Parts: sequence; structure tokens; C-alpha cells
Amino acid sequence: MSIKHTSVAVDPSELIREHLEEVLSSKAFQDSAKLSQLLRYLVEATLTGSSDPIKEQVLGIEVFDRPSDWDPQIESIVRVEVKRLRDMLTLYYHKENPRTPVRFEVPKGSYKALCVLTALNSWRPQEPDRSCDKQVRDQKDRQAVPGQRVHSDTGPYGIRLQRLTYERGDVTNAAFGPDGESVVYSARWGGDAARIFTQRIGQKYSRPLGLPYGELRDVSATGQLLFTLGEGFIGTLAQAELSGGPWREIVDGVLDAIWLPDNKHIAAARLEDGEMRVELPLGNPIHRLTGKQTRIRLSVDPAGERVAFVDNSLGPLDFCIAESTGKLQRISQNWRVSGNILWFSHNQLVLSGARRGAAAIHSVDLDGHEKSLYPTAIAFDLHDCSATGRTLASCVDSRLHVAFRTPSMEAERHMYPLVNTRLVGLTPDARYAVLMDLLGDGVARNSAVLLADLPTGQPVQIAEGYHPQLAPDGTAVICLERDHSESAIVVTPIPSGLPSRYPLNLGPKYHSAEFSGTEDRFLIHLHHDDGGLHTHILETQSGKLLPLPGKLHVTKIAPNGTWGVVLPTGLDLRLAHLESGEIRTVCGLHAGWSPVRWSANGGEIFVFEPGKDYATGNIIRINVHTGEQSPWLTLHPADAVGTSLLRWLDITPDGRSYAYTYQQDLGDLYILDGLI
Repeated sequence: MSIKHTSVAVDPSELIREHLEEVLSSKAFQDSAKLSQLLRYLVEATLTGSSDPIKEQVLGIEVFDRPSDWDPQIESIVRVEVKRLRDMLTLYYHKENPRTPVRFEVPKGSYKALCVLTALNSWRPQEPDRSCDKQVRDQKDRQAVPGQRVHSDTGPYGIRLQRLTYERGDVTNAAFGPDGESVVYSARWGGDAARIFTQRIGQKYSRPLGLPYGELRDVSATGQLLFTLGEGFIGTLAQAELSGGPWREIVDGVLDAIWLPDNKHIAAARLEDGEMRVELPLGNPIHRLTGKQTRIRLSVDPAGERVAFVDNSLGPLDFCIAESTGKLQRISQNWRVSGNILWFSHNQLVLSGARRGAAAIHSVDLDGHEKSLYPTAIAFDLHDCSATGRTLASCVDSRLHVAFRTPSMEAERHMYPLVNTRLVGLTPDARYAVLMDLLGDGVARNSAVLLADLPTGQPVQIAEGYHPQLAPDGTAVICLERDHSESAIVVTPIPSGLPSRYPLNLGPKYHSAEFSGTEDRFLIHLHHDDGGLHTHILETQSGKLLPLPGKLHVTKIAPNGTWGVVLPTGLDLRLAHLESGEIRTVCGLHAGWSPVRWSANGGEIFVFEPGKDYATGNIIRINVHTGEQSPWLTLHPADAVGTSLLRWLDITPDGRSYAYTYQQDLGDLYILDGLI
């Protein structure tokens, strides 16, 4: 055994194991589950008297959960972590426990622990402290049964969780304070608009900073706050001192902003002229986002030269890196749910999300190699990480609800309490609603399309496919059905009848299908190399696929099949003629609006405008000939705590019945230790 000692009347193995528990119960090691596991492994190997040298590959497999074919020449995690262990032991014996009968050392060039027994002749056992005994027993339990939760702040996979908040609502963003012992966060508690709070780690209660309503964006190492004013996801960027004092406005139309490592310049995501763009630094656009992206969160690499974010311009959620040169890299693609991405080092990032069903926190490198670090039942939204590897995250219970009302009802009702089900549309007579199960949306399998009769009927499945659309007259549902060998448009009659299939060529990148207003053709939306969606017309008789003039993306076709709404929407309602490609601007609208439905006579169109707090919204009726706008209906869920109205809504052509989807996020803020 690699144990150095003098003649002593006590069992050195017992003494070493007691000291091991003492070391592992220290704050430094409790904050690093993997280093604790590594030290225990090396010490136990020494105590068992193993004469064979411990190999780097064995440590990678048994301590760091690498696969059996793991190659240490490709990844240096063992060498890096052993060096960290040496440094942490040196710091521990220098600051926390300089006078101890045992010292652990890991000599350079070796993966074997050296147990040095010192001053044992004068050492005598003392009456143990009972509180420490419980701490040691808890530590033994955690190490003896990996993955079993035996202590309230310890989760599976060696992850330690420390809960910080206890209010009912939603944490919108958070960051560590400059001292590392406090956090700053914004939250919507009890249905109130977002406010900014600060809290000491280890304390239960927060205090507001006295700033206007808004969302925190970042905190610099020098104590400078970035936050957006207002109650929505887009606002005016402002700067303030964490210590107090006046605040100043910087720029409008900001979705997110983050300090660069120099604590002077800023990276931002901004909406300008109807276009969302990533800027590095502020004012220098390096990437433009298309599609229906409404939120974005940024993370900057340690050098300040690259920005990581989530992009849904191509439909599914992709984790991307944009360089200051404008080069874009999609390092992880086709996610259904995302909870942000953070830089941990210059070549390693951590992301949270779900592709199908279960969520997890993953690590990913610049080559796109992924590893699951922490499978979770509920998604974590990642906010910030410290220099010591601690992560701020909110654990969010997110549910979708569909509310509806018809003229015969006195108040709104929930259509169907099925998690992750959203509205597709209402039939014009408000007798039926079409729903879609989101569990299959954007992943490998098709989604279930459901039909529910109103107001009391239970839903039944009528089809499977991607991005279903209800015909304007309510007689059928169209969707794109995919499998490994064939893609097809499927049209299913309502309320019953045999579906019709129209096979498609596998060449183009099909996104979705839509009714065009006439029976002999459909609209097909295709992904193009420029990152946007372009609309084509499919003639069902000939099978020809004809692009619309001008490479446009057009949706919501008028009843006569001549005009459609141009996407992306920007700040103007624009219509395009399907035959000539002529574009006509009808009127200006507020940011975030989306088309809902045409009136029965085709002279008006209903549009949705989200409220400032995104928990409410207005449906506006617009005359497409004059541009006159008439407020028609205000949507507001009865339980507004943590709610956000989504774009999946519909109103009947007479404007008397409606249904809408809203999301309710209830979460709390946590610190996660031991991810990496």
C-alpha cells in the first residue's frame, strides 16, 4: 500500500477513511461531486492494496461515465480533473485543515493516491461530534448508492441542487452577482409584471432592486446591470448600477443582451425593421434570424468572439454559434424544447432541452459531440454559470392549455386538459375544434391530429402528420405526413370520411402544407438554402410544383384564393397576389402580430396582437381595402400567473366564437453543482 506512517497504536486504514470523509464533507469538495468521486476511488484503490497502476482509460470509464470504447487520446478529461484534484487538495490543506494526522497527495505523472500519516504518536481519538456524524453518514450514503436521492439538496448523477426561490410564478432570467455569493434575477411573481430582485445564496428571501418593471439581461463583473424595460420579451435596453442609483436607456427593440468579457461592450439580439438579428458587439449584425422566432437568449464565449443561441428559423430548434466574422455553425439540431445554452469553457458548452418526451441537460463541444449530463423529468432553463462551474437554472413546469368560448357560453372553458396539446383551428360553425399533440412536432414521428366536438365532446384522433391546417370552410384538415420512404399530403374530411393522399418527391425540404382556396391545388412551404421558407403551389391534377413569384412565404389565403398574407410579418400587414406576385401593404401593426383568419366575404382579416406582458392579447379586425383597424376581442386567461398567450388561436368568420392556446410556466430558481 502507498501509505507512509510511523509506529502507531491505531488502525491506519480506519484513520485514513475517517479523514477521507472529513475531506469530502468540506465545502470545496461538496461543491464538486466528480472530484469527490475521483478522490474516493483513488484512496480506496490504495487501501485495498492494488499493485497494478490505475489506467487513465479505467478512470474515464468508472469515474467519468465514459463509454467502454472511450479513447483518452482524444479527450483529456482525466488528466484535467486529476490536476484539479491536486490543486484542490493543496488549497484544502493550506486553508481549511493545515493540522491533520493524514494528508492525501496525488504525485504528478501518477493516478495513485499517496496517504501520508503525520504526527500519529500524539494523535488520540476524540469523542465524535454527532452533527458531523450525520453529515458523514449522508456523504457515505450519497457515494455508496449513485443516483439515489437521500438528501434534499442532492439529485441523481451526483448533481447537487440548492433551491433559491419559493414564490408562485416564473423566473425569467438570472445571473450571479460579482461577488459569487449572491444572485440577481427577474421574475413574475403572483401574476405581477416582471421585476428585478437580488438574493444572497443560502438565504430564503429576496429584495427588489427598485428598478422599473422589466427583465434582467446580464450582470457584469464590475456590478453593471443590463435589463430591458417593459412587460414584454422585447424592450428598451437599459443600464444601472447593482449598488443603486439612476439608470439610463441604451437602445430600443432588444430581446436579449449580455456583457462581453471586457465588461465594456455588449452583444445583443435586436428587432429592427421587422428583422431579428444578433449583434456582436452592439450595432454590428453578424446573423439574421427568419421565421417565427419570438425569444432568444445569448451566451458569449470566454474570448468574446462567438455567441451561442437557439435558432428556430428552419422550423425545429437548433443550437447555434455565430462568430464575429458572420460564420454560423449549428452544433446541435432538431430539438423540440430548448432551455438555453451556456459556454463553460472556450470549447465546451452546456445546453438544456428535449427532442422527444424526456428532457435533459447535455454537454456539447464545438464538433457537435454530445453527452447527457443530467436527465430530468421537468425541463431546466439555464441562465448563468460561474467560474467555479456552478449553474443558475430555473426548473420550469410548463403546460399548455386551450381555452374557448361560443355564444351560448357564459364564460370561457378549457377545451381539453391534455398536456402539450395545442389548437389548430375552429370550424366556422364552432361545432368542432382541431387539436394537435405536440409530442411529435419537430421530431422523428408524426403528430396526432385530434377532433373534438364542442362544448363537451372528448377528442378523437383523425390523422397523423406535421403542421396540420384546417380548411377555411371547416370541411377538412390538411397535413404533411412523413416516413422513411415517402412524404405525402394527407387531406382528412371533417367530421368523418376517408383521407386522400398526395405523394410528394423526397427531394425538396418540405415544411408544411396549406389549403389555397381552390380544390385542385395546395400551398406547399419549402425550406430553402437561404434559411427561409418559400411557398409553392401544388397542382393536384398534374403534380406540378410551381414557386410563387418573388420567392415569397405566403399563408392564410383569402376565400377566393387570390391573396395571402406575406411572412415574416414585420411591422406591416402585407398581402401577395398568388398569380402575379404583386405585394400590397394594408397597414402598420405592433410588433409580434400574426394573422388569424379572413372574414367570410374576404373583405376583412382578423389579426392577433400580443399584449405588453404577453399574458394578454387583442384580436383586431382590419379592412383589407382601407386599412381601418377595429379592436374586436381581448384574450386574458383567468389564471394569469406565469402565463403567455401563444400564436395558436382561431376565431370564427362571424367573430362570435374563439379559442386560443396559452402556456403556463411555474418555476423556481436553483443552483446546480457538479454538472461538469
